[in-house]
Amino acid sequence: MSGSDLQLRVLNNPDPERAWSGLYDPDPSHWSWGNKATLEDETSESQDPYHGRGIYMCGYLNVLLDYTNESESRTVRLAVTKFQVSGLGHARDASDVTAGRTPGSKSRRTIVIEPGGPGGSGTSFAWRQAEAITEKLSDGEFDVLGWDPRGVNASLPAASCYPYNADRDRWSLLTHQYLEVSGSPRAQLALADAMNKAVFQACWERLGDIGRFVSTAFVAHDLEQTRTALGEDELTGYLVSYGTGIGQTYANMYPGSVGRMILDGTEYSVSVDELKIRMKSLLESLIEQPIPGYTESSGPSLITYSAIVDIIYASLYNAESWPRLAQILYDLELGNSTLAAAIFEEQAWEYDPTLPARPLSKAWLDELTPLVICADAYDAPQPDGLDWWLSLWTSMTTKSWVAGNSRFLAVLPCRHFNTYWPKPAEVYRGDLNHTLKHPVLLIAETYDSATPLRNGRRLLYEMGPNARLIVHHGYGHSSRDRSNCTDSIVKAFILHGTLPEVAETDCYANEKPYLYGLKARHAALLEFPVKDADQRTPWIHV
Repeated sequence: MSGSDLQLRVLNNPDPERAWSGLYDPDPSHWSWGNKATLEDETSESQDPYHGRGIYMCGYLNVLLDYTNESESRTVRLAVTKFQVSGLGHARDASDVTAGRTPGSKSRRTIVIEPGGPGGSGTSFAWRQAEAITEKLSDGEFDVLGWDPRGVNASLPAASCYPYNADRDRWSLLTHQYLEVSGSPRAQLALADAMNKAVFQACWERLGDIGRFVSTAFVAHDLEQTRTALGEDELTGYLVSYGTGIGQTYANMYPGSVGRMILDGTEYSVSVDELKIRMKSLLESLIEQPIPGYTESSGPSLITYSAIVDIIYASLYNAESWPRLAQILYDLELGNSTLAAAIFEEQAWEYDPTLPARPLSKAWLDELTPLVICADAYDAPQPDGLDWWLSLWTSMTTKSWVAGNSRFLAVLPCRHFNTYWPKPAEVYRGDLNHTLKHPVLLIAETYDSATPLRNGRRLLYEMGPNARLIVHHGYGHSSRDRSNCTDSIVKAFILHGTLPEVAETDCYANEKPYLYGLKARHAALLEFPVKDADQRTPWIHV
């Protein structure tokens, strides 16, 4: 088994063990293997093409729905994916040892990963990045396990409140207009507010009281159950973005279980006046009137203010996407919408009329995000009426045109959360200064639009001697901007448990935005002259 569709057939089943065994495929060529080892013995490989290769394995873990109620019998089924670096061993040859590991054996520690959210899929993260993570953090020594938190992706019950994605798409056209392009902001706010209430009503109809059990505290409980199921005395983890919130909560709810945990993505801006003026002019023109676009596969389209702001905001997560963004904005200044229309086409709709109809595709789980946000903030006093919210919307967009709208629309649904779930079963309110079994390693970036450096420093201050902080001088969200300094510290921590003695350590990214790969390309040019060496990384929407 290698995909989420097969995994769901097992997870959403009253007798999963029988369903699981029924899906067994004895042909190893159909299994999901890791990459070949670069120094693999040719003789061994000729005898066994999978010798020395890790393998991806998927499974599930049943946990309690409500940890606060012993009489509650309902369970949540968490989807998990593990990359086992030792691969699989032949039953007939249990004595075989490769690179110091017995094939088929579990590693001493398992790196548990969580990519962010709320709503980020750990199983998807594992499928895409597990091999790179084990190499980066442990020189390929430790297994990597990703799990889908309750309500996310393949875990059950899944927190989707629409039967089909097309229904969500249609309503989003009405409800996700930004303040700057709304003809009547008050009326637009009332429309979005009514739709939020309708969505939460649908969540109640489809999911019942599940909204009470998706808070970060419950996810931390699930993480402890994952550690226990692994049979490890302490948790080894790499948790990113919202995952750091899970990690902070977990560490202080289970301080004796904290092993080698890295929390990554827990200000100072430089602007060029001319670029600011040009950007302001472009955005104002889009507010006044969208720019027409066209693609051969989808036909006519519109380049709107809201869509461009979303693209700019998403690009701030990954500096390698900036050259493509710069080209889009430059082209739009000149009236050329070709590239922008192509990008929007990639991101817009799931339905593709050129492909055969698909049976009952799994709906996305967008509603999980507001359910978690609102559960964690359920006891915040609710202002009376929409006028206060309109004032907040105006204030947020004035403070930040790039993030104000999307962040406001993310919290507006909380007006109606308590109507359906008056009190979550458990919410953790701190403190964050419990004495941990081992200190945690924090990573905060100097140019991170989502989780700025000040967040990391505040958390370091709160945790005191229970944490160390890497000040990662890089660009984008979390430490994806590679730094040999940061890599060496996290690897020493994961492999040996060693940490810097000082509270803060400064590390600098190896390269700068718009110059990624320049040194390598320059070296290649010296040896192999080519016509065009500017191979930019494709646009990545995070």
